[in-house]
Amino acid sequence: MIIPHIRETFVSGGIIYPGRRIQNKEATEEIWGNMQVNAISKRKTEGENWDGIRPYEPGSVLNNWTAEEIPVAFRIYSESPNINDVSNATNDSGYPFEQDRVMEDFQDSEDDQGCELSPELLRMVEHEEKQILPHQESVETVNLGDGQEEKEVKIGTGITAETRRNLIELLQEFKDVFAWSYQDMPGQSTDIVVHRLPIKEEYKPVQQKLRRMRPDVLLKIKEEVKKQFDAGFLQMVKYSEWVANIVLVPKKDGKVRMCVDYRDLNKASPKDNFPLPHIDTLVDNTAGHSFFSFMDGFSGYNQIKMHPEDMDRTTFITLWGTFCYKVMPFGLKNAGATYQRAMVTLFHDMMHREIEVYVDDMIAKSRTEKEHVQVLKKLFLRLRKFQLKPNPAKCTFGARSGKLLGFIVSEKGIEVDPNKIKAIQELPPPRTQKEVRGFLGRLNYIARFISQLTERCDPIFRLLRKHNPGVWNEECQETFDKIK
Repeated sequence: MIIPHIRETFVSGGIIYPGRRIQNKEATEEIWGNMQVNAISKRKTEGENWDGIRPYEPGSVLNNWTAEEIPVAFRIYSESPNINDVSNATNDSGYPFEQDRVMEDFQDSEDDQGCELSPELLRMVEHEEKQILPHQESVETVNLGDGQEEKEVKIGTGITAETRRNLIELLQEFKDVFAWSYQDMPGQSTDIVVHRLPIKEEYKPVQQKLRRMRPDVLLKIKEEVKKQFDAGFLQMVKYSEWVANIVLVPKKDGKVRMCVDYRDLNKASPKDNFPLPHIDTLVDNTAGHSFFSFMDGFSGYNQIKMHPEDMDRTTFITLWGTFCYKVMPFGLKNAGATYQRAMVTLFHDMMHREIEVYVDDMIAKSRTEKEHVQVLKKLFLRLRKFQLKPNPAKCTFGARSGKLLGFIVSEKGIEVDPNKIKAIQELPPPRTQKEVRGFLGRLNYIARFISQLTERCDPIFRLLRKHNPGVWNEECQETFDKIK
């Protein structure tokens, strides 16, 4: 007999003390004494009456049951009977994660089940995951630390011993330009860039209700919110007109990324039309060089501060209170434009010459090894001056080729990323117009490598006509198979 996993959430009648553990048996019995346990003892047969619920009996064993500390919405109470005792009162500067709290009712909340991620947020995550990094490069790890702590960076092994020595000396000299932790990230000066959140007049503020989530998900959210709060990215806020929920977005590596569901705020905010670089132009300007260094900003968007008047609009709700961002958060539709504008301001004279920039990704490029060290020194001086911090864990210096937004660039030129080809080859025939657009979008990304693509795909393009679009037929299938 296979017994399914059981998860039961119930409301405690007393105070939960985070971080404390019950040490004696008597206290344990007292807590479990009034609990009703949902238990499946055997397979139910016809004519048999049992409801599967029994009270916990002192001394009995709950086989295969585990108890989790479940984060909840809180009300703060003083333990003192003196009503004038305010020693346990909270204030806005308090630390929201280390206080005795009483569980509250969750009636004013909505279930996160079936709550789809906004297409805009998914596009942002997809762009974020299009990393600029070495391609099949042999690298070595170099420790720039002083022995007490490790400060590691990666450099390519395809450079000469002299260049390797010069590169390591340069990295040692400028190791302060990297953010080895959140404490190394002072943020950009507001004289250079600040993020604004204007709202269209016809839109009214939206306050999303707190969504119900599984306990394990809540614990992940608490960990990330605490990390950002400790880093100074967040502050507690009350009475905000705009309130959004946290969502967890799955990543390609199987992990999840905590984002805020700013779909309502994004609808109400006008679009910033500052352009991102054309990918073809960026790729063309990078290919043909012999040496590359790839850098990624440390918690990139968070290096730009929010304008004080707009901080409250970034408010999100959690079981530990409501918080707003003091720095530009991921998920705002104009965040990429703001970051790109800042990068152009700081590096306009180096772009398309010594470096290429795509939002928080940077590439230093050169024709020779000696020139590459000189380019990096110029770049590091600029980074130090404006306190823009790369993430050393995502940097590689002195590579001979790189994967750039779906393409492979090297001294030889441009190639298609094999993963892009594989993804197209493994696609099933599209069944809806949305899937047809997705297939054609993937092809358009590599259109420069397919001659007469529009003519070849004409039977499939006809499916997108507004009038008389047609159906997927043998001609479409034949075209689909030939392209793959």
